[in-house]
Amino acid sequence: MRIDDIFEIGAEELWAKRESGKKIHGNNISAAGNQSQISFNKWLDRVTPNNVRVLSGHIVGKNKEISPQIDTIITDSQNISSLFTSEDGTNYVPISSVYAVGEIKSTFTHAKQESGKSYIDKFVENKEIIDEKLGHVLEVNTMFDGQTKNPLLEHMVFNSTSPWMNKIFHFLFCFSKGTAKLENLKKEFQKNDKKYLPNLTVMMDSYSIFYCNKEYKAEKYPEYIGQAGSWVLNPFDENPNCSQMANNLGFFYYLLMQHINNSLLNDRDILPYFESFILSKKSTIISLS
Repeated sequence: MRIDDIFEIGAEELWAKRESGKKIHGNNISAAGNQSQISFNKWLDRVTPNNVRVLSGHIVGKNKEISPQIDTIITDSQNISSLFTSEDGTNYVPISSVYAVGEIKSTFTHAKQESGKSYIDKFVENKEIIDEKLGHVLEVNTMFDGQTKNPLLEHMVFNSTSPWMNKIFHFLFCFSKGTAKLENLKKEFQKNDKKYLPNLTVMMDSYSIFYCNKEYKAEKYPEYIGQAGSWVLNPFDENPNCSQMANNLGFFYYLLMQHINNSLLNDRDILPYFESFILSKKSTIISLS
C-alpha cells in the first residue's frame, strides 16, 4: 500500500457518505449537508495525530466574545479542548486551543443563502469575526527568518515555515464544486480582502484554491507575503497513482499538518474566560479562620 491509497480510500469513503446523505434526506439540503459535515469531522478526527481533537461549535475569545457556529474546529488535545459542552453536543472552545477552523459544504454554490450572502462572503464575515473580534493576540515566532528579538524558548518554533506560533488556519472544504464557475470565483476572490479569504478552498471532486508566491509555492498566510503572490486554482490531476479527489484531499491534509507542525500553543491560562465569575470585594469576604 502507498500513502496515495490511504487518501484514495478516504476520498471514496467521504464521497459515499455524501451520496448516502443525499438519498436519505432527498431535497432537505441542510440535513444532507449536516451529514457531510459529520462524516468529514469523524474522518479527520480519526486520521489526525493524538495531539489533535476535531470538534464543532463556537470559539470563545478571551474577551468573552463568542464566534458564530463553526462546522470544524481543530484543537490542541494537550490543552483544554473545550471549556464546556452543551446538552446538544455543541462545544465552546477557548481560542487559545485552536489550530484551525473550517466550513464544510456538501456542494458549493455561488447563490446567496438565507443570510443573504454567498458561501465565500459568509466565510469572509466569519473569519473577520474570529481574527479581529475575539481578542486573539498573535505570538511571533522569534526563530522565523532569523528573528531573535525574544530569545525565550517558549517563543521559538525551530525549522518552522510560519512567522507566528498561534496563527489560526481557515479552510473551506466542499465535497463537490457544484455550480462553481471560474469567472464568479475570480470576482469573489478579487473583491474580498485576502487576509479574510479561506487560506485554502477545496472542491474535492475538482480542484483546490490557495495563495502562491512567485515560485508557485503554496503560501498558507497570504497577508504575510503581501503583493508578492497570487491566488491560484490547481486541479491536482497529474498524479497517476490516485484520483483527483484523493489528490485534493491529500493536499488539504498536507497543508493542515504543516500548519499544526509549525504551531506552538503555549497559552494555558484559562482565567480570562472565567474572571467575571470570580469578581469580589475584599469587604464582602468573611474569614473562617
